Amino acid sequence: MTIKQLCAFLIILPFWHGYVLAEEHRQDQTVDVKSLDFSSIILNEQVPAAFLSESNARGTVERLDYDTFLYAYDMANNLPESEWHKIPKSAFVYLPHGYDPNKQYNIFYLLHGGGGNEREWFGMSINGDLALNNNVWGRGYTGLTTTNTLLEPGEGDIVRILDNLIAKKIIDPLIVVTPTMYYRGNDLDIDVPGDRTKLNTDYFAYELQRDLMPAVEGKYSTYAKTLDKEGLIASRNHRALAGLSMGSMTTWRSGLQRSLPYISWFGNYSAGINPGPIPETFKETGILWDLIEPQIGQYPVNALLSFEGTSDVARAPHEVTFYHLLGLSDGHLVLGKNAAYYDYDQWIHGWYAWVTYFYNSVRVFYQ
Repeated sequence: MTIKQLCAFLIILPFWHGYVLAEEHRQDQTVDVKSLDFSSIILNEQVPAAFLSESNARGTVERLDYDTFLYAYDMANNLPESEWHKIPKSAFVYLPHGYDPNKQYNIFYLLHGGGGNEREWFGMSINGDLALNNNVWGRGYTGLTTTNTLLEPGEGDIVRILDNLIAKKIIDPLIVVTPTMYYRGNDLDIDVPGDRTKLNTDYFAYELQRDLMPAVEGKYSTYAKTLDKEGLIASRNHRALAGLSMGSMTTWRSGLQRSLPYISWFGNYSAGINPGPIPETFKETGILWDLIEPQIGQYPVNALLSFEGTSDVARAPHEVTFYHLLGLSDGHLVLGKNAAYYDYDQWIHGWYAWVTYFYNSVRVFYQ
């Protein structure tokens, strides 16, 4: 072995050791999902075909416009607040059938993935593939051709799923919000420098806390008695955040890492804190814990659910993020108590998986 090879080996050794420890931790803490403290339901259940049919008790989907700032540029460049760039954005909001502004509702913020938009979750239909028979489900989806269709917001699969879950009293009526981490517009001649994915996933926290939550929860009835920081923090046990792919990265970074006082339920679909490589994943997960540690005693995590497919391109860094974080958490995150990781055999990076992951996580958060 040359000196150069030896140096490279010594650099990677601690990260490889950490990966081995994470894998041992994963194997040692595998538990029956029925033993989970926060739920007795089966969390890797596939969506029943009946839940994709139209319900007689249909909810509605509305567009909400609000103002925010270009935090990924303004804060990253240390601009004074007086020079921040105000921008218009939109989100879509699901209201359950019979929504009553005099009642209080739990709320779920749900994020799209890279290259997506705020319309996708409520408009995406995978054309019946979720309703395929059990033999197909058992084989997974490797090798199958699936076709996704983006319909108008309100016509997608998860709207019907929500309607049926609520109508059958499996979950409490809730509000679901689908924003975007991106800014789209041509009225600002600004190029955000640096790693745009990292900036978007990091800085969305400020938009979420300062602009989106007050806009949504000021218009619709939630458990937030006031819209200031204190009122939003006091209602954290009624607020969830989840996302797919890049939205999952945002959930780790802007949610768990930066918004723990505001949110207590977290879902990660098909992504860890970064897309890799593994040594960088270990490093960033360590930073994640350093930021969480001073807060988690006062603001505990009610549930941290991670969902993956064994053939998903994002699986390795996601698994490392989850299990390395558990190993660092000093008992605040415990597999089988308030944390769970689920692998779906042969499933890949696709909408049929993400709709299923949502179905399973919302049943835990708001059963």
